[in-house]
Amino acid sequence: MIMYFDPNPKERLSDLFNYKKELDEILSSAEHEKAIFIKGLRRTGKTSLMKVAMNEIKYPSTYIDARIYSNRTEFLQGLVKSFNTLTQQVGIYGKIKSHLPKEVELSGVRVKLTNEDLYDYAKELDRYLQSSKKRAVLFVDEAQRTKRFDGDAVFASLYDATKNLCFVFSGSEIGLFEDFSGASSESPFYGRAKRIIEINPLLNEKSLEFLRQGFIQAKKTYKEEELEEAVERLDGIIGWLTLYGHYRSSFSHKKSLEQVLSDAVKITSAEFKEFLKNKQEAKSRYELIMYGLSERNMQWSEIKRFLEIETGTNISDGRLYEYLKNLMNYSFIDEKEGQYLIPDPVMKEAFKQELGRK
Repeated sequence: MIMYFDPNPKERLSDLFNYKKELDEILSSAEHEKAIFIKGLRRTGKTSLMKVAMNEIKYPSTYIDARIYSNRTEFLQGLVKSFNTLTQQVGIYGKIKSHLPKEVELSGVRVKLTNEDLYDYAKELDRYLQSSKKRAVLFVDEAQRTKRFDGDAVFASLYDATKNLCFVFSGSEIGLFEDFSGASSESPFYGRAKRIIEINPLLNEKSLEFLRQGFIQAKKTYKEEELEEAVERLDGIIGWLTLYGHYRSSFSHKKSLEQVLSDAVKITSAEFKEFLKNKQEAKSRYELIMYGLSERNMQWSEIKRFLEIETGTNISDGRLYEYLKNLMNYSFIDEKEGQYLIPDPVMKEAFKQELGRK
């Protein structure tokens, strides 16, 4: 029996708390839309929402986690395997086997892979779907990660080449995901019809309800004041609330909150390290910005003054713009009413602990 406090992504409707409206929107949009974009902060439940939608949808469907690909070849191979899964689900794999691209490992056979072959394969699948009046759905989690392989161009071309395939994309690195989805006129998806669905953190009362119901499922007693403190500290991010409930089933309230923060430091450190991988020259400046914002929200001028004092050098407006834009693209920071801030309070505390030691 899966419960709300299971830290793994949910796959069944009965295990999904809240977000029923967003789920219904995905299911109804898949009936006629060719592209659906789901955006939200990290750990707000997008993966669970996609996996539940995939199991609830009435069409053949498959799922890709774009985070696992390290190069373009792996990405294209993953796409071919996904189309292979769809053709098997609709019962035509044997009929169009000759259209398989040829540099991908399928059933022990390695063959050459080109973009043209990939599109031809997708078109062949689409022709069958058209003639049989069916649809198929491809879910792509953290789709913005494929931009470095020109994934947005590949998906936009597949969008143009097919009529009966629906692509459902999710993304938590909001700036990059918005570029991927066509917010910029330079994006391959610019001007194409699409549905945008935004996943927000839970409101306080919903967060409390989630914890109450989770403890009832787990047959554990709880104190209302402890739940209120957990919600205040974790601020409606369902991933952190789930982790708290998971630990609280075994440990004290205080230890559970401490364990969530300990995990958050490790997770945040790994995510930030990945972000800095190609930014080593400016590593210390990015760390200073994040540490400064973990202490308090700041305006542009305050961040600039803080950086210049800490580094003892002048920072140009253009350089600071680049730093802040990159951090916003990856959803480490946000800007509201002229103030820059870390939107996830647990991540904020994690940055304070991790970078405060340096």
